[in-house]
Parts: sequence; C-alpha cells; structure tokens
Amino acid sequence: MFRKIETKNLILRQLNQEDAASVFEYASCADVARYTSWVPHTSLDDSKSFISSIRYSSHNLGPYGICLKESQGHVIGMVQIISTKRRFEGQLAYSISQKFWRRGYGFEAAFCLIQKSFEEKMFKRISAKCGSENISSKHLLKKLGMQCEGCARSRYYKGRFWDLEFYAILEREWESIGKAALCIDKSAKNVMTDAISR
Repeated sequence: MFRKIETKNLILRQLNQEDAASVFEYASCADVARYTSWVPHTSLDDSKSFISSIRYSSHNLGPYGICLKESQGHVIGMVQIISTKRRFEGQLAYSISQKFWRRGYGFEAAFCLIQKSFEEKMFKRISAKCGSENISSKHLLKKLGMQCEGCARSRYYKGRFWDLEFYAILEREWESIGKAALCIDKSAKNVMTDAISR
C-alpha cells in the first residue's frame, strides 16, 4: 500500500491523473528538465502519459509528488529512491518547480526519503548522479552528507556530452552524517522529527 509522508513543510504522496496540470506547469520548463532524465513536456497529454507510465513497487520509495502542506492538491515536484540492479542500492532522483527553487524543499523531501529508506532497512547504499555544471544539485547532495565518488567525463546524454559526477551515502554513515546535514539546512531543521508516515 502506498502511504503518503508528511514532513515539516511538505506532503509526499502518490501521483494521479488529477495532478497532470500541475505536473505540466513545472515539467514544461526547460530549466527544470535540463538536468533530468526527461525532456520538457510540450502538452498536457505528455504529463498525463508520464503519470500513466509510473509503476509503484514495494521495492522503491516513490516516485512521490511533492506538495506544500497548504496546497496538497498542487504538485511542485517529484522525489524518489528507486532500487537499482545492484542489490541493496537505491538511486535518489528529484525535481522541483523553478518557482520553488532555493527554498529547501528539495533537501527536505530527499532527506526524508533517505531517512525512511535506512530506517526500514530497504537499502545499504543510496547513490545519485548529476551534471558537474549543476551547481545547485551538487550542493544539495553534499548537504545531504553524500560523498562524491568520481566523475565520468564526456558521457553522451540527451543530445550532448556531459561530465557526470556520482555521489553516494552508506547506511552506516547516515546516523552521524545525516544529522550533521540536517543541522546545515536551518530551513528544514525539524524534518527528521516531523517525518510521519500515514
């Protein structure tokens, strides 16, 4: 059963077709899509098809629609930790509407899922990747306590060459590093204590 998650400022919940308009609102933005695995949505039908393509599984966390508590019907982004082909490893991915950049919501949502995945013993290792020029995402991953494990230079992706950086955090590191990460981001200082599954 898919359960929504509540944090200090956010509701993380399952996406449905009623979310198509709000998904299209941010997914049609080229700046949002630039560093994601998908291209900008060009029509509402793109967003509807995207939502229809989602398959939820007990092996994954998400994808969750990110909503502000005061407007739970309006999706402002997505976050997920998906099981990889490697046993006990999950991969973190997220996207946030440009209107809500630099407000700590990406950190809050990602922190909550990492905490949940380790508490429930779903994974031993959580990884993420981002383009080396994506400064904001690199900053977020480091703030989460993830370590950069290397860079793959000139990977061809979405029609161009990228330098991709790879990050990860281990379960045994999370207790100390995760708490330190929480202290760094003052806007989300109560995320850990306020994260409640419903």
